[in-house]
Amino acid sequence: TMSSIYWAMTGASPEWKSRYPSFVEAYPGGAFVVQSGDLAFSVVVFTLCAVVALVLIHVRRVKFGGELGGPNLPKVMSALAMALLWGFYIALSIWKVTNQSAGMGEQAFAIFIGVCILENVMLVLAVGLYLLRGRAGEPEQLKDLEASGEV
Repeated sequence: TMSSIYWAMTGASPEWKSRYPSFVEAYPGGAFVVQSGDLAFSVVVFTLCAVVALVLIHVRRVKFGGELGGPNLPKVMSALAMALLWGFYIALSIWKVTNQSAGMGEQAFAIFIGVCILENVMLVLAVGLYLLRGRAGEPEQLKDLEASGEV
């Protein structure tokens, strides 16, 4: 991996030795150190995002006959949902790294707040796209009505 190549080339710096004194004897050339304790939160957030993504893919398969394509609005909303899930995961991972002393209650509350924000952003984007689609569709509807002689 990239970190092993980096440590093989640069070796242990004085800063690394002072930051990780318990690893100096076992890894005199330096190593990429990941402190335990942050993995569980990351796995929970990732699993939540993965379940939502799989449900979205399943709904698209049932509703539109496949994961790709379909009507424009659901296609754009699905792409936005996937991108927002990625942002949700990254944002909560950053929050956890910056708040390492956060307890279980704070972590659960952060996930809840993140889900609320994600839901509201999706709602605003859906309404915005619906309104834009409605305005963009008006000239076509008028042309169809004019062609049929109803206007």
